[in-house]
Amino acid sequence: MIICTHNPVKEFLSKTLEGLKQQDLPVKEWELVVVDNASDEAVSKRWNLDWHPNGRIITEPELGLTPARVRGIRETSADLLIYVDDDMILDPDYLSVALSISDEYPFLGIWGGNLKGGFEVEPPQTIMRYVERLAVREVKRERWSNIRLWETTPSGAGMVLRRVIAEEYANEALNHPLKKFLSRKGDSLSSGGEVDIAFKATGMGFGSGLFPQLSATHLLPAHRLTESYMLRLQEANAFSGMVISSIYGEGIPVAEKPSLIPLRKLIHIFTGKSFRLKMTLAALRGQERAMALLKEIEENEEALWKLHSLRL
Repeated sequence: MIICTHNPVKEFLSKTLEGLKQQDLPVKEWELVVVDNASDEAVSKRWNLDWHPNGRIITEPELGLTPARVRGIRETSADLLIYVDDDMILDPDYLSVALSISDEYPFLGIWGGNLKGGFEVEPPQTIMRYVERLAVREVKRERWSNIRLWETTPSGAGMVLRRVIAEEYANEALNHPLKKFLSRKGDSLSSGGEVDIAFKATGMGFGSGLFPQLSATHLLPAHRLTESYMLRLQEANAFSGMVISSIYGEGIPVAEKPSLIPLRKLIHIFTGKSFRLKMTLAALRGQERAMALLKEIEENEEALWKLHSLRL
């Protein structure tokens, strides 16, 4: 069990840890590592894991979810790893169900489940059609694939993966010129690390999947349930998608052809769907930003240094 956290919200991380205390799998059968990723105040000053015989808090000074995930891999020894976000509550049987799936589906390398929304406030209807981008995902039936499919790729929140895949991912994630920047870093909303891991799994001959019996609640504060936040997230996701596509040679749908934007804008205005237009434009900005960066990298390797100042 690995929790990567940066400046956690006290109420949320406390609920996450309380949910782990309620697991029906005895604590002696699993380990817990909390990776404090360059938090302003040390996590160890506000929380302790004395209740867990195999629990500890470690510090990863390099800011970024990717370095934190890799550190978690290095600090654990179990054959099965579960990443838990610092703002989610696992159902009491999450760990035992994850183990059952591992035994029943030995050909799967990474999987996730049903993510319910724990909304601090009622989300506006304009963003509900995009709620999966907030790691709220209703899984109604078992789905898995042994080829690269976005539809069977689990969210990073609560993803389960086998160590053999985690080790391969860790060996290259920090050295690849692009992979290190696929996940969040500070205030950046870049994502895609879990997709990278899932695609790595299928490349190694394993499958990825989603299971409704594996369930958790994702706590979402009010500031993440706004149109402005969703637009930032949309742009970041589109950017990450293009980077993933470049790494693996996988085509992804373009949000909208630029030549059609004026016509689409008129349609959205007259049909009252202006937010959908804003989301389309945000996706285009992210994709165009990624394509410009990838082109520059291709033309000049020195441009890689610009990734260090990338902010979305």
